[in-house]
Amino acid sequence: MGATRHTGHGERGHGSGWLLHPRFAHTGHTEHLGLIFNGTPAVISSGCGTPPIITGGALAGQFTIGVTSACNAVITPGVTAPNGWACSMRDVTTPAATFAQTGSTTTTATFTQTGTSVATDKVIFNCVEY
Repeated sequence: MGATRHTGHGERGHGSGWLLHPRFAHTGHTEHLGLIFNGTPAVISSGCGTPPIITGGALAGQFTIGVTSACNAVITPGVTAPNGWACSMRDVTTPAATFAQTGSTTTTATFTQTGTSVATDKVIFNCVEY
């Protein structure tokens, strides 16, 4: 079928992962080739202990909680969104410690945690711009 592999960057400096397949150009059908984002890694600040080191990229990754407490966090993705961020965050070590996104700007997403994470808990996150 000969799908074109996406290797470039989108208008805002990162790939969208969605391509118009040449075979379907006249119909508007798209083919998803996967999302991989490069660039500046995201930063987690506020309330999770020493600024954690993130494993991952600009829009998704994992970090380790630095203190035993509620981790009310601010994610700063590695790119700027046109309007804001829809993100999710989950403590995979202590699943009862849940996160709810409570705010967003073009450069940050804010979370409030219900429950308590324990130091060394692993947290995963991902963000999608809108």
